[in-house]
Amino acid sequence: MARGRVLLDMKRVEKAMGRLEKAVELDPPDPLPRCRIARAYREVGKTSTQCEQPKEYQQLQADRKQLDRRLLLGTSSGRPESSGRHSADAP
Repeated sequence: MARGRVLLDMKRVEKAMGRLEKAVELDPPDPLPRCRIARAYREVGKTSTQCEQPKEYQQLQADRKQLDRRLLLGTSSGRPESSGRHSADAP
């Protein structure tokens, strides 16, 4: 990602975008490459594409929180699993 930042600072925007997009592929939840991609798009006048980066990051964060919740509860649905036993079934 450092190379992408340097290329962006040197105004070699197209090459920077390629490097930064690779950084996003390698670590999707990292917000820094997405911010830099948004900056690159802004520099070349692609403001509609620039706006997609924060949205994608927010969706990733929401997905991550949901997954963390599922892992914490020990289920795939996000709700605690019942043992299948009712009070009438108790010995």
